[in-house]
Amino acid sequence: MATLIKRIELKNFLSFGPESPAVELGPLNVLIGPNGSGKSNLVNALSFLHRLPEGLEQARTVLGDPSTVVWNGKGSEFALSVDLGSHPSESSPTYQIGIRAGSGGQHWLWRERIVGQTDLDPNNGTFLEEPREVVYYDANGRVATIRDAAASETQAANRRVDTEDKFRVDDTVLAQRAYPTEYPLVHYVADSFKFTSAFRSWPFGWDSQVRNAQTTSQPANRVDEDWRNYQLVLNRICGEPKVKARVLHYLDALAPGLRDIGFDTLGGAGTLRVTEGDRNLTMDRLSDGTVRVLAMLAVFCHPKPPPLIVFEEPEMGLHPDMIPTVAELLREAATRTQVIVTTHSDILVDCFSATPEVVLVCEKRDGQTHIQQARPSTIPLKKGGAPLSLGAQWLRGSIGGKRW
Repeated sequence: MATLIKRIELKNFLSFGPESPAVELGPLNVLIGPNGSGKSNLVNALSFLHRLPEGLEQARTVLGDPSTVVWNGKGSEFALSVDLGSHPSESSPTYQIGIRAGSGGQHWLWRERIVGQTDLDPNNGTFLEEPREVVYYDANGRVATIRDAAASETQAANRRVDTEDKFRVDDTVLAQRAYPTEYPLVHYVADSFKFTSAFRSWPFGWDSQVRNAQTTSQPANRVDEDWRNYQLVLNRICGEPKVKARVLHYLDALAPGLRDIGFDTLGGAGTLRVTEGDRNLTMDRLSDGTVRVLAMLAVFCHPKPPPLIVFEEPEMGLHPDMIPTVAELLREAATRTQVIVTTHSDILVDCFSATPEVVLVCEKRDGQTHIQQARPSTIPLKKGGAPLSLGAQWLRGSIGGKRW
């Protein structure tokens, strides 16, 4: 199972205050909790990280006015710290960034740091305390220091980067130094953030543009977050027999009666069609729920998915009987990528009663978001001595995540 982000800590960021604990993440993470508890704010943080390799200004557009991002308007700074999964040739790097917000939408980089430890102690096999590659910037000194892992003993291992002509202090190192050969760890962190995907809206009504034919000239390697190419992606991955078998398995379970998927092209555009019995149905004849299913299969059945998929409320528009299959789809996808979903469905939560550690409960305490693993009760709660299911315990308030 893949885990891109092992731990994320947010301080003074939206609903995450100075006392909000770090969030531990696994390959599959199902976030529950009442509206306003902080689920979407964690997604906001991940979307912010996703845009950082494009530059601080581009990342800021995800959040809006920085002064409104600071928790409760107290202070002027917010910070994020992320522990990533292991680089293929190194230990797990940590990325930290701090932003200082001013009036009128002003903002500037306050602190940025990447640390990765690469040397093993031959005596006990643990990583040495002194990392071989460090990227560090602190606004107090207006200086960026890069210690390059590739530097030899005879070279200057610590390089103070000229802040005027080599390193702009108003932008992230991820946007300026992500060269794979010269700064491999920066490149790894930048790529880790850049290639994540967050699906936060479901524009699949009867008059939605996503039902229309999609231009075949656009990329079809992964689904765009605005869904403009999901039909192309689904058609492409169904070109692999094993993948198409997986897609048809879930299609049959989620939309019974549909037995095949095809793709028609005309004039530089293409559109999906599905087979029901002896007839073909085009996108304009499918229910909203079926269109959502096709889009979700394009994301979660992908043989080479992005390293992290964030998906808000995958149960939307689906019949309750279909939700256990959604849980199966999420579990299967989490064998290839890290998955984070938010949900308000007790049925979906029920599906993880045997693995409650994947369910993360979001709550507000003293006005600050706290997210922790579900801790189901071991006390028999229903007739016959058996405990309530995890979803039932959530609705009852036994594991938290309730409005009261």
